[in-house]
Amino acid sequence: MGDAGAEHPNVALVREAFARSAAGDIDGAMSYWADGARYHAFDANGDQSTDIDDAGEVMRTGQRLLEDHHNAIVEIRAIGDELVMMHLHADAVSRSGEQMHGDFLVVVCVRAGRIRWGCDFIDSSIQNFLDKAWS
Repeated sequence: MGDAGAEHPNVALVREAFARSAAGDIDGAMSYWADGARYHAFDANGDQSTDIDDAGEVMRTGQRLLEDHHNAIVEIRAIGDELVMMHLHADAVSRSGEQMHGDFLVVVCVRAGRIRWGCDFIDSSIQNFLDKAWS
């Protein structure tokens, strides 16, 4: 019997990877991801909103697109043995000065101690902000 209060190891791994990413250390964050890991972003209509498959490139694109951004974990939990769900709160400023404050959902799959894939789901307020930031 384990400690009932202990954090699931996959949650701890994702939390560590997130901390690296939040600190701007994309290479450090990517050290938790498997080679060839894929990341997909879904827009407010449920459509895949990026053609970028490489998880690290998705993170780097976000850094280039935004003047400033901070994501904070609101809730994180293991779903079964492989999935980890994160509810994140985002504060961001685009290069054109637009501001955004919103929440979104991230799901990742962890196998053998590495993140294999991830995806995020946003609402229309974040979608509107991103549409303006991309233009």
